[in-house]
Amino acid sequence: MRQTSQPDSVQELYPTVCPHRGEAIDETAEWHPEIQVRQLVDQEVPSRTIKTTEYRAHRCSCSHCGRLVRATFPAGVDGPVQFGPNLSAHVVYLRIKHLIPERRIVEILKVLSGVNMSSATVATVCRRQAEEVRPLAPALQRQVAQGEAPKHLDETGLSIFAKVMS
Repeated sequence: MRQTSQPDSVQELYPTVCPHRGEAIDETAEWHPEIQVRQLVDQEVPSRTIKTTEYRAHRCSCSHCGRLVRATFPAGVDGPVQFGPNLSAHVVYLRIKHLIPERRIVEILKVLSGVNMSSATVATVCRRQAEEVRPLAPALQRQVAQGEAPKHLDETGLSIFAKVMS
């Protein structure tokens, strides 16, 4: 996936504290022209509209220690361009809940939202989400084991040629 030259919004990020000294960055800081850019491509649910937000991390020299300081990106914005949490959740929902194959999810996203996502990215999104919720599995297993018997089971017999099968 490539960055777009026309993001829907731009967030300017400036460092506020020097991580080396813990001092606040003040107006005397020397700002550097190099800006690191990352983009987050996400979908606003329930809308089918895709929105790209560009984050620009500025850097400056700390006026106290002289070392370079760069603003931090928001949590989860790790690469130059990536899919956001809403779009990722949508992919996982289609793949896990509805058992839609990866290639068909790619087609659905392209047709409905104009998103170009590869089958490999669909697989990666699902794997990452699985890794994220894996620590919850033991607690869920304990709750199921301690819970009541299942409710709302259909115990109706199947009738074939007026004979009830069980």
